[in-house]
Amino acid sequence: MQELFFSFIDRGSYFALFIVLFIAGLGVPLPEDIPLIAAGYICYKGSADVRWMVVVGIVGVLVGDGLLFNMGRRYGNNLLGHRWLQRIAKPWLVAKAQEGFDRHGSKIIFAARFMPGLRSVIFLIAGTLKVPYWKFLTFDGTAALISVPVWVLGGWYFGGKIEEFVRQAKIGGMTVAGIVIALFIGFIVWEVRRSRRKSRLLVPEVEKVTSVVEPIVLAEPTAMELPRTPKPDSVDKVTVQ
Repeated sequence: MQELFFSFIDRGSYFALFIVLFIAGLGVPLPEDIPLIAAGYICYKGSADVRWMVVVGIVGVLVGDGLLFNMGRRYGNNLLGHRWLQRIAKPWLVAKAQEGFDRHGSKIIFAARFMPGLRSVIFLIAGTLKVPYWKFLTFDGTAALISVPVWVLGGWYFGGKIEEFVRQAKIGGMTVAGIVIALFIGFIVWEVRRSRRKSRLLVPEVEKVTSVVEPIVLAEPTAMELPRTPKPDSVDKVTVQ
């Protein structure tokens, strides 16, 4: 796979890198780091300009991510409404995910760029939950401005020892991804525990309020009695003569 990426990008240069990153952004299980390193390596050989290669890499990443995000916005509700998916995505679970993205959507989107395997799923969910476009592009773009130049410039700078750099990059990439995933899971666990603790604290308060306030019983409405007009004791008879 590594040799295939190097050969393909060496032949197709900028266009080849864009295509690979675009396909990877759609959820296809392709690594992003190796194509970016290969792009930097062909710049080391003088076949392309490293500055333009960084620009193409960032554009390819954002276009692929944005398309997947937009698919979630347009078709995500239909997917959630599917009978089979509803067995997994329970309404309360979807509501919890919505609350999480409302409060911490920027952190989740930023961290997802460094989590291969989970990245596509998180971006699709973000679109389904209607995360604003500006928030998605801002934080995904910020993460891409970090990750893309690191790999491209690394392949360019260490082009003379590219095999060793690729080997170290795989180890470093898996280490960073593992740390980010661990922090992400820890954050979710902390949020769940905090929510449960908050719920337990609210229960005694509710019980205290209900024990103090006595129920108010409203009297049943009675029919309003209309005043009766007194009946005349006698009726004067008029005699017509």
